[in-house]
Amino acid sequence: MSDIAATPLAIAQARSTAARARLSDTMSQLQARLNPRMLAQDAATGLVEKGKSVAAEGMETARQNPAAVAGGAAALGLVLARRPLTRLLQRLLQSGDDATADTLTSLKPERRPTAEERTEQ
Repeated sequence: MSDIAATPLAIAQARSTAARARLSDTMSQLQARLNPRMLAQDAATGLVEKGKSVAAEGMETARQNPAAVAGGAAALGLVLARRPLTRLLQRLLQSGDDATADTLTSLKPERRPTAEERTEQ
């Protein structure tokens, strides 16, 4: 009779041991996935892949719309060169040619009085 009783006990112990092994394996996998270094590495890899994808799409769009790219580049160039262009216009205004100076002066906005000038009036 002890052989019959031992069999279910042995089966239960074997199941318990297998369940512990599965649980231990699952915990090891979770610890590996939740390791901060692994999370950072996964995030960096994802960002690099997404960046490559976006760059490839941008290049394809640029190939399909060269006029829009040229217009955007020109606008960006004007924004970046606004100070030198302003200085050039100011020099033109201060230099000699009256016709050019009159035309450019009419485009120049009026100067607002300073706080001191307003109090003097």
